[in-house]
Amino acid sequence: MAAKALGAMAKSLGEDCYEELLPWLMKTLISEANSVDRSGAAQGFAEIIGALGEDKLHKFMPGES
Repeated sequence: MAAKALGAMAKSLGEDCYEELLPWLMKTLISEANSVDRSGAAQGFAEIIGALGEDKLHKFMPGES
C-alpha cells in the first residue's frame, strides 16, 4: 500500500519531490539489506518510476533498455 501511495503522489507532485528518495531507494535495492527491505524498495521504486515515466528509468538505469 505504501508503494502505491508513493506512485499516486508522484503522479500529482512530479519528480522534484523525489530527488532524494529515488537515489535512496536505488541504494537500498542494491544493498545487502534484508530481502524485505529490498523488496519494499523495489516496489516503491517501480511505482514512482511508473508514475514519472520511462525517461526517469533511463536516468537511474542507463544501460537497461
